[in-house]
Amino acid sequence: MRIAKIDGELAWAIVAYYVLLNGRFSSVSGIVYKSYLSGDLVYYSGGNRNDGEEETISKEEFMAAFTSVCALDLINTNTIKDFIPNSLYRKRTPFIGLLASANILR
Repeated sequence: MRIAKIDGELAWAIVAYYVLLNGRFSSVSGIVYKSYLSGDLVYYSGGNRNDGEEETISKEEFMAAFTSVCALDLINTNTIKDFIPNSLYRKRTPFIGLLASANILR
């Protein structure tokens, strides 16, 4: 999958708007996450993650990861491992799911 050539602020705005409108997003493998936005946090839960407890992706984490992975030719959970903040490492699948659901990643 390839990422749209946009800056991180616009990518966050698109993802935030997507979450506000839809209240859910899907991973590329079809896992559906319920989600909502509060301030600079995307809250999500679903699949077999964290025993159903909510998790978050902050704007700060998102921006750091997005900026780092933009230069990659191919983006998936494996190729981004070395380019994202440690706090987002376990959240690679939801991160990519947000990008794909919001049509930033194609």
